[in-house]
Amino acid sequence: MPEKVSTITGRGAHPLASTKRTDELRQSAVANAAEPTPIAQALVLAGESLDTFEALRKSYYDFWQPQDRFEADLVDDMLAARWRLTRIRTAETQVAARCLAASNEDDQPRPNSREDVLIRIFSASQGRYNRQLRQTITSLRDAQNHRRDQEAELARATAKGEKS
Repeated sequence: MPEKVSTITGRGAHPLASTKRTDELRQSAVANAAEPTPIAQALVLAGESLDTFEALRKSYYDFWQPQDRFEADLVDDMLAARWRLTRIRTAETQVAARCLAASNEDDQPRPNSREDVLIRIFSASQGRYNRQLRQTITSLRDAQNHRRDQEAELARATAKGEKS
């Protein structure tokens, strides 16, 4: 089976990550796809694509394969940050295009225009969501590594007990 590779981390999925719990979470996500999930209801605005959001959500769940609600919440946090970053980039492009069109009309820079202020706000928000995304990835990796260490320790203890 080919290894999954993330565009975020460049690493493959953990080979032991496919469990019954992961399958249950994934099936729950698929079952809820017909009806917007609570996170979709909270994040997807009118005019944004629910299908695009749910495809992104599925790809995050497929890659990170959360094993419990805590890990699933961290995946949702990453998803929220990524979705907002995409929204900011789209809005920033639209505002910048309007700003350029306006400056071409009268050849005057508009340093404190509404558009200029919006671009500065977008920039600050982009930095905040990028930090949130990086911190959540680190937290999820730590949680998954801790869980895997516990599972390995339990397996060693079980194997040791069977030998006795």
